[in-house]
Amino acid sequence: MAGTHTLLIDEVDNVDIVKKMRSVLNDGHSRGGRVIRTINSEVVHFLAYGPVALAGIGKLPATLMSRSIVINMDRSDKAMARFSVQEHHYASQLARWAKKVDLNSDPQMPGQLIGRDADKWRPLIAIADSFGRSDIARDVALKIVGESNILDIKESILRDTQKVFDSVKANILTVDALYQGLLEDKEGEHEVDYVDMKMTKRRVGDILADFRIKSCLQRYEGAPKNCWLRKDFEEKWRRYRLKR
Repeated sequence: MAGTHTLLIDEVDNVDIVKKMRSVLNDGHSRGGRVIRTINSEVVHFLAYGPVALAGIGKLPATLMSRSIVINMDRSDKAMARFSVQEHHYASQLARWAKKVDLNSDPQMPGQLIGRDADKWRPLIAIADSFGRSDIARDVALKIVGESNILDIKESILRDTQKVFDSVKANILTVDALYQGLLEDKEGEHEVDYVDMKMTKRRVGDILADFRIKSCLQRYEGAPKNCWLRKDFEEKWRRYRLKR
């Protein structure tokens, strides 16, 4: 890609973007981000950095959610008016503004916004500053971040284990079987990408131990094996489902 492009995708829940484009979107979150592809046996680097807006029902994978400013919306109970021909001038006005504006690449950020939260909001606050809306932008940023229900990675893994148990309709799974179920995720239902994040079997076990869930030795298919018992998960599933 030559230059920065803007990506707008509606009904993202109906697009196979989770598996095919997740790494591109993740890498494109940071300036200089790029992805590597092989074309006709030649290694090609593609610039992936650029603004993205995704609209859809439900949640995106945790890696994308953590890079997003999440705006929850409800269907209106009133008829929505379409843009009129007279309102199309907004596009030309914005184009003229974009050509002449000189944005501050490092605007002053509220102390409460750190790390990735600050990275997400820095461009929008810089834009707001150029329109003289500094205080409003910072208040909105703090409010949205404070109300955000972005999933903690550990909670996401906990919920993914329920999807594996439910998919095989089992009350007991070996440690290997549960981990394999997390890795497969053919429908993109899991909130964590276990391959991209190099989430090992041991790491999954350590995270579940934080919820006081531990594997145990059980007789499984005639032989003693380390297993996970569904009953050990159920109370935690109920508790953390309330935060969704």
